[in-house]
Amino acid sequence: MAQTLGHDAQGRLYTSTRSGRINPPIHSEDLLRWVAPRLGVEGLWTRTVPAFRRRLFESTTGKTIGSVDWRCEMPRANVEIQFRDSSGRRLAGRGYVECLDLTVKPWQLPIRELRWGRFQSDADVLVWIQWSGAHPLTLMLHNEKVHEPGHAAISQDRVVLPGGAATLDLHDHKVLRDGPLVSTALSRLPLLRQRLPGQLLGVHESKWLSRGTLHRGPQDTPSHGWAIHEVVVWP
Repeated sequence: MAQTLGHDAQGRLYTSTRSGRINPPIHSEDLLRWVAPRLGVEGLWTRTVPAFRRRLFESTTGKTIGSVDWRCEMPRANVEIQFRDSSGRRLAGRGYVECLDLTVKPWQLPIRELRWGRFQSDADVLVWIQWSGAHPLTLMLHNEKVHEPGHAAISQDRVVLPGGAATLDLHDHKVLRDGPLVSTALSRLPLLRQRLPGQLLGVHESKWLSRGTLHRGPQDTPSHGWAIHEVVVWP
């Protein structure tokens, strides 16, 4: 399955979903190219910040056996996207690339709630992951520095790094998706929905596009940019 999700300057949302065989991205050195003729889109990402990789979960016993590996291949990249449709739109700006490798079924993960997001400006990159439930986890990547468990606070409106190293204020939220997966990301894939377990269909996703202001301290100039962030809740 592959999907595009967009939000234009007039506040309009547009999305396209295709199932079946989709060409995977081609990754080499600091470049990633993705050509998806069935979606009518192709893009080129050029890394500007080093990659980061971390195993987020691993279990060899019990009901949940497997692992989750997170590869933040491009925390920030220069990206060009071309739409091969009647609009002929071309987008250029900052981009982001990540990959999750799972050997455990998503609905079996010991997570109750997931908060994820990424912020980019001319001066800063901030990525955050927070799990709550049986396997709590907090991980933040600010520029090239990793912040792990500590006094960190993550909400829809604010992200505070451990020790108050920096604070990101999020505002002017634009809703990209909000509702159960069955009516959002999977709404156009009825055959796939029929094959998935009820635990996954009951997952609720809220995703926003927001303006962000990052404060590093009273002596530093605030950093202004954009963020995409979400909350996912398992039933």
